[in-house]
Amino acid sequence: GFPLRNALDYYNRGCLHAGREEYPAAVKAFAKAFELDPHLAEALFNRALAQENAGDVKAARQSWQEYLEKFGSNDDVDEVKQHVTELANA
Repeated sequence: GFPLRNALDYYNRGCLHAGREEYPAAVKAFAKAFELDPHLAEALFNRALAQENAGDVKAARQSWQEYLEKFGSNDDVDEVKQHVTELANA
């Protein structure tokens, strides 16, 4: 337990939860990290991944689309598009 003071703290908390497969808690932490720093692409990416792993297909699809809109020039765009395609078929 460390105090959560900024986006990076929430991001790290989200990573801890995701590592423990506590996906709903991970989603909340990543969402807060992205809220605090809307330039933190990793927080949005991992929020989408945690939503997907939690089985929330609709929310994951929306997060992946948001990622493409905001960070469509990042190196991981092909991976994100693959997630979107897979979820569209789910």
